[in-house]
Amino acid sequence: MAVNWKRLEDNIVQAIKERRARNEDAFAKLIADEYDRAIIHKAADMILGNTILVAKKSLLESALRGAFQLAKLSRSQSESQRIMKSFINTGVIAYWTGAQLTLTKPPPGAVSVVTNQVVSPGTPPDVSISNASKPEVFAREFVIRLQAHAKTVSIVTTGVTANGAPVVVTINGIN
Repeated sequence: MAVNWKRLEDNIVQAIKERRARNEDAFAKLIADEYDRAIIHKAADMILGNTILVAKKSLLESALRGAFQLAKLSRSQSESQRIMKSFINTGVIAYWTGAQLTLTKPPPGAVSVVTNQVVSPGTPPDVSISNASKPEVFAREFVIRLQAHAKTVSIVTTGVTANGAPVVVTINGIN
């Protein structure tokens, strides 16, 4: 399983073009919902294929809300971009901090999974929005950076062998 990043991008573009979000708060919710839906339904770790069980969508939404509201009030395009970058990066990292994965596929050598959790939320995605007035440009830049970021998320899966010995495996990256 893997996230359909193109579909995420298309959904964001379509939502912007159809003006489904009435204001910055609604737009923040829309993007957080679309991202969370893509991650929860399709994302999996790159080795075992365990899927994401729970992440922190509300923190991403809150950061996006702050980014959009403050960027709107900024005095220049460069200030607006700095605000967006800072808040979006913080929101994406907060989304992944402590996220949990399913306990379905044990690590190599183990017969069962004990824990499966994000231990490093990755490198900030460095989202710089060059032209938010064009939905395709905004969505493409946003999703490309989210996709690159997902490869930097680290998970630790712990399990036990048939004789009870612990097995600990670090997995880097989310598909």
